Amino acid sequence: MNLMDTGTYEQIRDHTPVVPSGIREEWIRADQKARRLREDYERIQEEGDLTPEAKARRAQEIYERSREPIEAARKGVRESLLKSAKSAEYFSFPRPKDESLTTSDPTKLLLDQNEAARIVRTIERRKAQGGPFKQDTGEFLREEYRRGLEIGGPEGGAVCRGVLRAARELGAGDEWVDALRQDRHRESFDRARRLEHYSMIVPSEAPKPPKSLAKAAKGDRTRADLKPMFRPVGGPPMAAGQQPHGGRGSAKRKKK
Repeated sequence: MNLMDTGTYEQIRDHTPVVPSGIREEWIRADQKARRLREDYERIQEEGDLTPEAKARRAQEIYERSREPIEAARKGVRESLLKSAKSAEYFSFPRPKDESLTTSDPTKLLLDQNEAARIVRTIERRKAQGGPFKQDTGEFLREEYRRGLEIGGPEGGAVCRGVLRAARELGAGDEWVDALRQDRHRESFDRARRLEHYSMIVPSEAPKPPKSLAKAAKGDRTRADLKPMFRPVGGPPMAAGQQPHGGRGSAKRKKK
């Protein structure tokens, strides 16, 4: 990671050069929505003519109204960052001139599948042979990919795409390609990792009402829920609605 990644959230959002300007503006707008919601909470807390319960109720109403737009905006930022990261990762792989590492052409797809099947069969056969020397899957993938770069053209493109397909099938990751990368590929790789990291620091939820409002409202409701007490003549305090001993109902039962 670049040293800028150790800065504050705002420094990363506003100044990190790898974040495209369009995504930066989208990110700032999403955070502005959240900031306005926090400012609404602060104004509610400062209102002196509202009871704690009324303040909490108003804060919750504002939260419910603002939550969905804020969370949708922040989700959009994360998706934009991940999309940009995927694009940067694509350009971190060397490829033959005028060839793409992805294709939808049926003929090229068939060639790619044949190359991938050949590579997987070769690796599995070498592993099955045993012997004193352990089969290095990453090294074989790297040499095959290098061969595709040297061949170039449609044939080299098929080899390189076949290697990538085989690596995914074998679960070999992509560390094996690093030795083939040039500086521009490593820069793209670093940019991809950083953009992916940034997508994880964007909050997913809208700011909730401060705990101080919720606590105040809870205390207010607790007092309101207390039942009034009265003291019958010559007796202990009793809750409203409770039938006192020796009352009218008791006397009627005795008379019968």
